[in-house]
Amino acid sequence: MFEVTWEDLPGWNGSAKLNTDDAPPVGPGDLEVEFAYGHTRAHKAWGNRWEDEGRGLLEERTYDLGLSYGLWEDWELDLGLSLYSDLVDREISPFNSGGIGDTEVGLKKLLHYDEDREFYLTYSQSVTIPTGKEGSVRDALGHSQEYWTLNQRLIATQFIDRWTWTWDLGYALPLGSKRNEERGTLDTNLAIGYHIRPWFQPEVELNYAHDFIDAGQDADVLAVTYGVVLLPSEKWRIGLGFQDAVAGRNTDDTTTGHVVVTYFH
Repeated sequence: MFEVTWEDLPGWNGSAKLNTDDAPPVGPGDLEVEFAYGHTRAHKAWGNRWEDEGRGLLEERTYDLGLSYGLWEDWELDLGLSLYSDLVDREISPFNSGGIGDTEVGLKKLLHYDEDREFYLTYSQSVTIPTGKEGSVRDALGHSQEYWTLNQRLIATQFIDRWTWTWDLGYALPLGSKRNEERGTLDTNLAIGYHIRPWFQPEVELNYAHDFIDAGQDADVLAVTYGVVLLPSEKWRIGLGFQDAVAGRNTDDTTTGHVVVTYFH
């Protein structure tokens, strides 16, 4: 096992989590390549009064690629590609479909860094481009949101001895006529990790999102993520874990397993 020291962690992006963005940007000229696999299942849903409802099987496997490049000091360029999604939904006919998803392009800027407290504050802005497969009369299950969104996010991260915490707050603004009744999504995440060893970090997260719908059928979901982040070598980072939705409104009761492998160049 490659031995990362405690002093290496801030520069080594030791704050990385599964479902919460981390604030430290990639260094100038550096490249991170991230491959993520997700497996989601649901047998239940929540109604408009937060009550349990039955539903047919929902199952989705996703394969995503992310690239992060340090343009210059404190600036990071990000590209996210949904390579493929395999979706099964017994509530819709035909009930299975496969295809590529949407693309996200963005910039991350470090706003503030306190070296004494090892505290980072970052702002990111991105655009989601509807490059994915759309639903149709013959194939109702699409893999695209089918409209553009402008995404804003504020991210704070701090290292405290062996502990790390990260909080983010974001809003996705839908654009264009294809947004229909969608009026935006507000989400926030809080993650806490503890480095048992410099290369071994168990972590837990609280994840919340609210969808604003014009017809008054807003949706909410509150989820908990449990995971572990490993640094097996100078060039690799591995994240393993799962996210469990614990409460919601007008949304599916999902459980998602995550495998995230990151290569540093």
